Amino acid sequence: MLQVHALPSGPTAVLLPGEQLTRRAADLIAVAASTMPADAWFGDHELLDDHGAVVARSYVPEWSPEHMRHTDAVNGAVVLRAELVPMLADLTSSSPRARRHELLLRLLERGAAVRRVPEVLSRRPAAGEVPLDAAEVLQVVADHLQRSIIDATAEPLPWPGAVRVHRRLGATPRVSVIVPTRGGTGRVWGRTRTFVVHAVQSLLERSTYPDLEVVVVADTST
Repeated sequence: MLQVHALPSGPTAVLLPGEQLTRRAADLIAVAASTMPADAWFGDHELLDDHGAVVARSYVPEWSPEHMRHTDAVNGAVVLRAELVPMLADLTSSSPRARRHELLLRLLERGAAVRRVPEVLSRRPAAGEVPLDAAEVLQVVADHLQRSIIDATAEPLPWPGAVRVHRRLGATPRVSVIVPTRGGTGRVWGRTRTFVVHAVQSLLERSTYPDLEVVVVADTST
């Protein structure tokens, strides 16, 4: 089961078994709550060896709904506003890792504001660290797609805990690929090349989508 830890400032931290908040976490969350109001917050985490030394630190990306549909990109402490804690009773996944991924997807379904705190908020032992079970993450994402009425399927990827979401399109609207660039150049195999030109060439040659446009923010070399 997931652990819950109420913070003095009001929010509640949701942690994996064996995971602990850092000494500064409560203060960091209190500052975050006042400077970047949200429904939930998350941050980096560290893995510790048997002697309590840090052996790895995560640098998690900013909140991305689409990223969360493909994997648990957070994989660390999640801090909820107190009124959202009852959501934990609705979780149906069996393992703690899957339950926390499900929690994040349910926050997404509610349209909750979720913000990243760019600091280490939690630590846990590296020993026994296991990835999300492939079958579990597939089920978590499939249930989310169904609850969200998203016409899509999820299939496993070779990387542990990751899936690919395939959306079914009822039409083929134009897709715009916007490439902000300064038209950087370099020598490749003895020739001077403008990199964005080859990126666009590859995109147009390899894409099978029928209505694709590329918008390049160009400079002189481009």
